[in-house]
Amino acid sequence: MTNNTQFKTLLNTWLNQKKPMITPSTHASFTLIAENHLIPHFGKRKIGSITEPDIQSYISYLYESGRLDKSGGLTVKTIRDVILVLRLANGVCLQGKGDTTAQLGLDRVPKRAWCQESGIAIQRSGASSYSVHLHEPE
Repeated sequence: MTNNTQFKTLLNTWLNQKKPMITPSTHASFTLIAENHLIPHFGKRKIGSITEPDIQSYISYLYESGRLDKSGGLTVKTIRDVILVLRLANGVCLQGKGDTTAQLGLDRVPKRAWCQESGIAIQRSGASSYSVHLHEPE
């Protein structure tokens, strides 16, 4: 993968690599997340152009109005699942041919990111471990 690789190519490569290693239901779940949420938003973008603010903005969008029927936002659980697929697909960028320059903005997410508008906090607890917390407005 290079910085000029389209995001949808990254996701499809990752899904194909993971298919023999995960259960069919997990693969189906990951595929639905990719097809319904990630590819429509980031699909044609080059992976080198996706930044940490892009991802934070996307997470806020998911919370505010990410439902496919446009009737509101996704649950925190679903947002966590979307972030999981993003994080796992990011691992494909770091594999093969020694090219570590092509990475999604996930590696640049600060230890704790907070979106005031949506009340979502993203906590990074390790090099590749993230958790999402919802804080209700006071």
